[in-house]
Amino acid sequence: MDSEGKGGGVGAAGRSGTRSGVRARIGQLAGMLVLVALAACSRGTRLPVPAGADEGLLPALRSFFAQVNPGATRVWILDVGTRPWGSGNPDAGDEYAVVATAWQPGAEPVVGGKFSGNGELFGVFVVDSTLTHVKRVLHVFPTRRWHDYQVFIDVVDADSITVLGQGATFGDEAIGFRLDWAGHGRREFAWTPQVARDNQD
Repeated sequence: MDSEGKGGGVGAAGRSGTRSGVRARIGQLAGMLVLVALAACSRGTRLPVPAGADEGLLPALRSFFAQVNPGATRVWILDVGTRPWGSGNPDAGDEYAVVATAWQPGAEPVVGGKFSGNGELFGVFVVDSTLTHVKRVLHVFPTRRWHDYQVFIDVVDADSITVLGQGATFGDEAIGFRLDWAGHGRREFAWTPQVARDNQD
């Protein structure tokens, strides 16, 4: 996928289950993109994309990351989730939450004597059912550990998306966000990854 890594307590089983399912969900995403493209070709139609963006989800994501850092041109999709079926929400299955990252080639972590993570951005987006159009940007934020940070979806329910971030090696600089699907609110919270607990023992 390269274009040129709840409020309250967070369960360990939920975290490990999410991470172990990331590859499967991204594989599912790739398969869906292929099917959508084939269907569009058979109908002789073009897929909807943001104005001014090249066709496809990665260019669309890149255009939104560029609003924060125009140099962050290399984009990867990290995780995908959707509302559970049977949640009662009319948009269940019609919208997907996507966690992505964008990296600026040649960027340095220290700018003007201070740490700057803007060369490595993470974002949470809501995309449509064709997985080609970004409907809403929920949050874009810089890395908290240079080239050593993980961000992933922990929980998705009918109303919100919970995203967790942590230092990949030591589990430090951990942060969590609970984001409203409609983009009306965001709550930040602290949490302690298991790897950080293990390092404390």
